Amino acid sequence: MHWVDSIAEALLRRGGRHVVASGISISGHIHIGHANDVFIADAVAKVLRERGADAVAIWYADDFDPMRRVPSPLDQAEFGRYLGFPYVNIPSPDPAYRSFVDYFARPFTDCLKDFGIEVEIISGAEVYRSGRMAELIRRSLEQAEKIRRILNMFRETPLPDDWLPFDPPGGTCGRISTTRANGWRGDFVGYKCEGATYVAGCG
Repeated sequence: MHWVDSIAEALLRRGGRHVVASGISISGHIHIGHANDVFIADAVAKVLRERGADAVAIWYADDFDPMRRVPSPLDQAEFGRYLGFPYVNIPSPDPAYRSFVDYFARPFTDCLKDFGIEVEIISGAEVYRSGRMAELIRRSLEQAEKIRRILNMFRETPLPDDWLPFDPPGGTCGRISTTRANGWRGDFVGYKCEGATYVAGCG
């Protein structure tokens, strides 16, 4: 029995609908090594469907992550001003593409069809902007201490006691890697845009 079949068998015993997730941060060119994740998700979902289960494979584009370095072949001077910005808010270096994300992701997603890969492509930015994450964000803020404790088990530099699992965009600069949430109440989060090691904040 192939290991994909073994995974499918274990999932079938659970019953219900199966969402087999894969994904990547759109930080630059997506190479063949990144394909492993989506190929496995597609294979597991296909075996589940062959055995009568309700299953779908998704590829989640983490396009709301901040740009921490300028990827090759982009011009460092031209795109350095976008450090800390969500990838989805950075313009494309090529007018043939809609955005930075489209420029780097589309060549990869377009070729998936050539390999018979069937996945639903989901934009993280669209999920956030739709409000679908609002309740999960609230729950994360409520459980901030527990989340911090778990993360600190795997960090060399512990997160501070007042750390919150939320990165709002800077009100003036629009960056999300430069802000630090310092409190929350109801639907509002207080923060300061302090800057990061590689780019200044807006205060």
